[in-house]
Amino acid sequence: MKYQKAFEAYYAFPEGISVGAGGKYRCVQARAAYAAFASQQEVIDSIQAKLDGVMLEHCPDEMSEKQVKEWGNNQVLSSLNVSDVKFFAQLEAKPATRSNPVNAIYSLDDLVQKKQGSKWRGKVVGFYSTEATPIGYSVESLFETGSVQVWPEAALIPYEATI
Repeated sequence: MKYQKAFEAYYAFPEGISVGAGGKYRCVQARAAYAAFASQQEVIDSIQAKLDGVMLEHCPDEMSEKQVKEWGNNQVLSSLNVSDVKFFAQLEAKPATRSNPVNAIYSLDDLVQKKQGSKWRGKVVGFYSTEATPIGYSVESLFETGSVQVWPEAALIPYEATI
């Protein structure tokens, strides 16, 4: 029976002891218990994946080897094409702008750097906003010509240098 092992584990039956009478009813319970466990595990795995993604972006140096390996093992090719990605980006993000958002700490042409993790240093060249990131910055690298990355405001600090 497909759920026999889950059932026996759930009810702590010693190996080799048969379910016997009433087994079908208990097997239904075992299937339900197994489904509930699997559902909870999916939620836990989903939360862990989100946590790993946030850590990878904001504090990669604090990730354990196990986290990095697990994150890498779970990467899959997207079935989305470029037009799908552009469509979803339009739904999720407000248009990028070169005018300073209200309450933004940094202005255009301010020099900033990543607070931790990678040593990205550059000049603010634009702004973006999403539900998760009310104020974000497009930062053009001072050292890699033409290279731009986007960072949430919380990930940046001023960079004291001259161009």
